[in-house]
Amino acid sequence: MPHVKLTGELDPASLWKRPPAYHFSVPEEELHVKFSESFLNHEGNVLLLKYIVVEGRLTQRVQVLIVRTGSEWLVKLDGTYPVLRSAGVKLLLATIGAWLASQGLQRVASNLGPYEARGAFYALHMSSESENALEE
Repeated sequence: MPHVKLTGELDPASLWKRPPAYHFSVPEEELHVKFSESFLNHEGNVLLLKYIVVEGRLTQRVQVLIVRTGSEWLVKLDGTYPVLRSAGVKLLLATIGAWLASQGLQRVASNLGPYEARGAFYALHMSSESENALEE
């Protein structure tokens, strides 16, 4: 399953209030990503982010988990919700991982290979809706 592992200090409650609410398109690939909503579990150690990923005629509702596992944070797909592990979904995970790294976490491991560089690009150059709301 595609994932990114990170270490460092992360406050899930703060992240829940200001999630990576990306909305971006890559027209030449017919790819569109839009943030939907976020949820924090009662214990505060699991954050669920919901996105809509459209690739051509394929539309998927994607649930991404940010979970504390020991001393690491894992960004992965919600295994209880079926989703095709398409190029757009992998790019979304890489973008979220790169965004978390830009917030001070250290990337430990990833199996997203070629999507990591593109994810870092989108994390750097695409503003999220939550960031835009704070600027207004």
